[in-house]
Amino acid sequence: GGSIGLLFAAAMQRACGDVTMLLRKHHKPRLSVTSCEKSFTATNYFAPVQVCRPSDRQINTSCDIRAEIIGDVHDPIECVLICTKANDAITALSSIWDRLDCKNAAKVIILSNGALAIRDSIQRHFNDHQDVQII
Repeated sequence: GGSIGLLFAAAMQRACGDVTMLLRKHHKPRLSVTSCEKSFTATNYFAPVQVCRPSDRQINTSCDIRAEIIGDVHDPIECVLICTKANDAITALSSIWDRLDCKNAAKVIILSNGALAIRDSIQRHFNDHQDVQII
């Protein structure tokens, strides 16, 4: 994942504890792997994250965040942060759109440069889905 996504994932994990990063396949080599005890076929991926203080580059926090490769898992998503470059936002959201939990008014939070313009473009692109909140 990118810097902003990793930073927000680490902060959210510290605050609420239940965070999963959704990553594209090319990030897979950077992840650590553990076998899931519940199933012999499932694999858990973790993204190692270290957040440093800018003043002295000392590690302020270090954690492993659960990660999924987009397309490998199909569980519903209640809330997602889109942390991409502006021109990649619609493609990123399209890759997981079918996983958004529309029964519970899924939330899409955009953390990108030009977020308001992206929000308008996303709303136009996905205009038939009034049950998804785009923030």
